[in-house]
Amino acid sequence: MIPQQANEPSRRWPNLIVRLGVILLIISTITIILLSNLYLTQNYSQVKRTEAERELSLYSGRLISELQRISVVPLLLSRDTGLISDINTKDYQLTSQRLITFSDEIRVKSITLLERFGRIVASSDRSDLGQNLRGQNFFFNAMRQSGTVFTISDNEKGRRSFFYSRKLESQGKVLGVIVVEVGLDNLFTTWSANDATIMVTNSKGIVVLSTDQDFLNQSLETALLAQPTLTALERAIRATGDWNGTEVDAYIEDQALYRLDTAIPFQGWRLTYLTPFQSVR
Repeated sequence: MIPQQANEPSRRWPNLIVRLGVILLIISTITIILLSNLYLTQNYSQVKRTEAERELSLYSGRLISELQRISVVPLLLSRDTGLISDINTKDYQLTSQRLITFSDEIRVKSITLLERFGRIVASSDRSDLGQNLRGQNFFFNAMRQSGTVFTISDNEKGRRSFFYSRKLESQGKVLGVIVVEVGLDNLFTTWSANDATIMVTNSKGIVVLSTDQDFLNQSLETALLAQPTLTALERAIRATGDWNGTEVDAYIEDQALYRLDTAIPFQGWRLTYLTPFQSVR
């Protein structure tokens, strides 16, 4: 009996070694998986950020190009001898049709001609004829200044519009104002098909354009902070995602995002680009 008891420890050693080997194998496998995930995710995040920087450049360039392209239209129309003749003679029978043609060729949202008291006498949108817009800032500002002015206007329904306007003069006499509406909202509607969120903030940091309408009329920081309360599980999942070493800049509806900003050389505007990030699984 005594020899049998002495042999029992020697029998346990192989089993213990096997168990330790299995544990070490599991730990090694988990470590390799985690390190591989970290490496691949960091590489992926760098590729994603590079793509985001390229997209940011394209979007900002497109916006600047559109603003510059339309900014010269009021100047050209203010020198159009046909429009000046129409408003001098008060003969507007063909004027609206000419503005419709101009609008289609130049690809602007609308063109409107107001006489010097603010009444619409011709428009690419004939339903506007006869309205008096004397109280609108784009008319008031144009009448006060000598050059082309840019105005943002919100109507009673909350719809935001963007205008370039300039007064028409002949022989030192003010005849009226030409107003060109810029379709920036249409531009952002087109961009909303992208999975990124694109916004423009004004010089005060307020969002004036966005592919996500929930961001409008508030500061970007306020919008990003207004996130739903997370559950304990969601916080754990987010913490796990942040642990992988990626630089997540913001969250919208608990979705990790990269944030890139660039200055727009216009009215103190800034363009912000938020693109979704997903780590490698």
